[in-house]
Order: sequence, then structure tokens, then C-alpha cells
Amino acid sequence: MKKQTTLKIANDEGTSETIPCYLQLSQLFKVPNRNSWKGRYNINGKRKWFSSPLLDGDDAWRDVNKQINHLLVKGKRNVVKRNVYPSLLKVVNAMLATAYEVAENAEDTRFTYASCLRTFTSHLPGKEPEWEWTDTSKTVRQFKEGSKWDKITVNELTPTLIRKFRVAYLKGYKPKTMDYNIRARGCDSVLKSVKPIFSKHFTKNVYKEIHGFKMPDMTEFREMPKIPNIPPAKYEAPDESMMNKVLGSINKLYEECLDTWLTFILSYAIGLRWSEIRFARYSWFSHEMVNDGKGGRAKRYYCNVQATPEWTPKACSLGKVTISKETYDMVLATKGVSRERLKATPAEIQELVWSKPTWRVAKELGYSDVGLGKLCSRLGIPKPPRGFWGKVKAGEVPHPQGCLPEGVSSSINVITLEEAGNADERVLKRYNGHGRCDSSANRRLKRWMKKHGWNRTRACHEMRSYNGAMVTTMTGSLYETQKRLRHASSRTTERSYADLVAHNTDAVSFPKAS
Repeated sequence: MKKQTTLKIANDEGTSETIPCYLQLSQLFKVPNRNSWKGRYNINGKRKWFSSPLLDGDDAWRDVNKQINHLLVKGKRNVVKRNVYPSLLKVVNAMLATAYEVAENAEDTRFTYASCLRTFTSHLPGKEPEWEWTDTSKTVRQFKEGSKWDKITVNELTPTLIRKFRVAYLKGYKPKTMDYNIRARGCDSVLKSVKPIFSKHFTKNVYKEIHGFKMPDMTEFREMPKIPNIPPAKYEAPDESMMNKVLGSINKLYEECLDTWLTFILSYAIGLRWSEIRFARYSWFSHEMVNDGKGGRAKRYYCNVQATPEWTPKACSLGKVTISKETYDMVLATKGVSRERLKATPAEIQELVWSKPTWRVAKELGYSDVGLGKLCSRLGIPKPPRGFWGKVKAGEVPHPQGCLPEGVSSSINVITLEEAGNADERVLKRYNGHGRCDSSANRRLKRWMKKHGWNRTRACHEMRSYNGAMVTTMTGSLYETQKRLRHASSRTTERSYADLVAHNTDAVSFPKAS
């Protein structure tokens, strides 16, 4: 490598100057078990050590040369207060603990930012950060001490570190290939989610004003451009054979799990997001008389996505979505249907669990011990306490003969048609939990579709995209697709949802010789 003679550095005033290069980059070494760099230089026949706390070697090299130049020019060391900037751990935990009114976004969103930051720092040495809930209500997460984030300060997040992350993230992928482009878009996506942690809003209103942190200028970090020459992702609808396998088995899903079946219908036939499906109400579904465009009147069926007391749609994307009469009838037909697939009536199950040991009842009904326990809990059926049947055998307590002992009450709460008559009840009743929960209908749908020939990563979101592709094919209008999917921009619709399901087979023929 050619020896460096001069070096361009930045002054504290924000300007830049060129100084002699006293130490080459190869003359610096990393301090073991620390994030600092050291180098030595002879001044007036005496060896003097210089160190830099910066994580990146190139930045530390410039910092050390700056210190040497200051000593030679002014005759004294430049006293720099070390560790004046907060660690990543303090900044991330401060962001997560911020109230919604100040943060202006949900804790789940901020935790996604933190998870992406963990990916961003994964190539650096040290223990990976771990998190835990701060309370029993599980509303706020905090990262534990003792990880690499304790030693990394925010001023070490530089454009140079971004470049090194890209090198580590894209290692093993050949440029200009499809796999490389997919990986590169993932890399840009990680950085896109990291940058909001150091936005002007959080820096000023949270870190500085609330916590009193001294924050460096993160403008260069925030404005780092994407990887150049990477083509944008373009949605491609799944092939017909794959969809036929899934659609051909959809009736079986109704019998297996009604909530999962409804998740498929609401995403495939209506194009709802998973968050909207979770909070969907039967009251959203209705019909009205509208102009048919031919001088007459026609009945229009729709799903009116509305905010609920505990939830607001993404980007406030409220509005009516036109649906078919078939979809309307299928959804409303499930209104009074119990989600329990019982192998006996609740009264019969209650009689059985008070007639013989639970494990025998579970074996007879085809449940596991745990599964039967959960079922009884949902149905409001009391179970005998631990050791009860041992006492019956020993003659310490009388055999209940299928009846509830004195002092034990039952509250069987199976959904009935009368109870289900509430117009504002949720469409999903059992598996409408968080999207990342294994028991949610979204995850159940994904596992079911993979069993039936689905080979893509996602399920519910893919069905929403396929809905957009079908609307685009039927109407020939990107605007209509944007309106039904409730996108703020048509660019989003075009990029991720607007492929054609049926393609024109007409092609230009080769001219015949005259």
C-alpha cells in the first residue's frame, strides 16, 4: 500500500484541514478486549502513546494523527473528555421507555428498530444484546446490561461503519446476481429501520431534553444513501398451479380451524391486512344501493374498515372495500358458529371429568392432558384438584359420580347463537392474538398453506397482494387497486401488489418472407 503523506481531518468547528500523516493505518493496533485503538510516535526523542476510543479503525487513525498534530503545533496534548456520549444500550432503552405521546409511534415499532440495530452491530465483536419485559403487563421491553452495546457509544456509528456492515452482510454473494440484489435490499431495509432511532425528533425531544444525553451530529449517518445500482423489488403473483392446490383444499380448513379459514377469506377475497383481520368486526360488513354506471341502481356489498377503541388502522387507512355477495354471505354465516370443535357437549365433558381421572377422560376424547385442561378452562368447566382421585381411592372423600361437589360451581361459557348476536363482536374469536404469536391465525394459516404446496415465505400478506393482482387484472385500473387496498401512494400499489394474474397471450409474429 502506498505510504500516506497527508491526511484530511475535520475540526471541532465543523471545517476541514489537511495535516501531515504521522502514523500509517498499519501502525495502529486494537487494544485487546476494548473498543479503542493505540499508536506511538517519537517526539523530541521520546516515545509517546496516543489512543482513540473510536470503534472504526479508519476513524481512529484520523483521530490519532489529529492528536499528534495538535501536540506538535501547540506544544500540549488536546485534552478530550472520553465517554461523553451515551452507549447504544442507554439510547435504545431510553427510546423504548418513551411514552407513545412523545415517541409518536408504538412500542412494537420502536422494538423493531432496536432489533434491526442488533442486526446492524452483529458483525462487531462481543456478546449480542438480550431483552426482557420490565413489567408483568408486558408493555415495555428493555435490553439487559453486559452486551457489546455497553461499550459502543453513539458517536461510533459513522458512514464508515455502515460500509463495513454492508461488506459483512453481503459476504459470500456475487454482485449483480439475483441473490445479491435480494440480500442488498435486505441490507438497505435494516439501515432504513436503524436510522429512525437517531432521528432529529428522538435526538432533540427524548435523548437531549428528557434524559440529558450529549448526542453527536448524526446527519451523515442518517443521510447515508442506499446501495447503488440495486433494482427495486417487483411483486410477482404466485403461479396458477400453486394457487389451485391451496384453493382446492380450502374447504377442509373450515372444518379444521374456523379462525384460520376466516383469515384466508379476509385476506384473499377482501385484501385486509393481518392487523385489520385481528380487529375485524361483523359490524364492518354491510350493503347499500349505488348507481351502477348504466343509469340504474345496484346493491353494493362492502367491508367498512373502522377504528376500534383499542386499535387504529395503519396510516389511518379507513374506508369501504367492495366485496362480492359470496364473500359477504360466507363471513356473515360464521357469526353464530362456535369456534370450539368439541367431541362431546360441555355438560358431558363436565360429567366425565368428575367421574374418572383426567388422563382417562383425555384419552377417551382424543385430547392430551394439557389440551383437555385448556379446553375446560375456556369452557368454564371446573376440574378436580390435584390428588383428588387419590383421596377418592383411599376413601377420604366420596366419589362425585359425575356431579359437582358442594362448594364447586360451574360457569360453562360456550358461544351460543344468542351470545353471538352482538353486532360488534370480533370475526376472529380464538386466534386473534399478536402476529408474532405461534397460536395466532396468521401463523396457523402459514403452516397450513405450506402443507398444501405453498412455497413462499409469507401467507396472509401474500394473499392480500394476490387480491391486488386480481383486482388489477379484472378492472385494468391501478387506481382501483390502490383504492381497495387503501394505499396512500400508487407507487406502493404498483411495486408490491399490481402484478397480473391472467396475461395476454397475443404476441408479435415474425414477418413472412415476400
